[in-house]
Amino acid sequence: MSRLYSFVFVTSLVLGGACGGAGSKAATATPSPSRDRTVIMADDMRRVQASNLYEVVQLVRPEWLAIRNTNATEPRPVPLPMSSDNEIHVYLDKERLGSVNVLRTMSVLTAGYLKFYNPAQAQTRFGSGNTSGVIQIVATP
Repeated sequence: MSRLYSFVFVTSLVLGGACGGAGSKAATATPSPSRDRTVIMADDMRRVQASNLYEVVQLVRPEWLAIRNTNATEPRPVPLPMSSDNEIHVYLDKERLGSVNVLRTMSVLTAGYLKFYNPAQAQTRFGSGNTSGVIQIVATP
């Protein structure tokens, strides 16, 4: 009987520790920002040793630079020709700077992090006229 009790006790400790440890760890852990496909953190920018923010995006998240067709009849997003109506806009904090080409003129040191907003998120956050999405530069404090 004591052998059975010992087995049950040890098993419950092992299983309880494994489940409890994983549960409490998951509840307190925060996801790594570099794993978030909508964010490029300063550490990620420094790792690629780019000379400007455009190169950072091109190396780390090139999909941000592809304009997407949001037409529901298309099976998947496709690149569209550039025009002022359908280009991806760049904002510095909440101020619109222009197209993605402005990223070529900006030092990596100016950004605390970069955030990509898809067209729906961009229009909600920054207003109409952002039909292809937004790359937001959040300045270093």
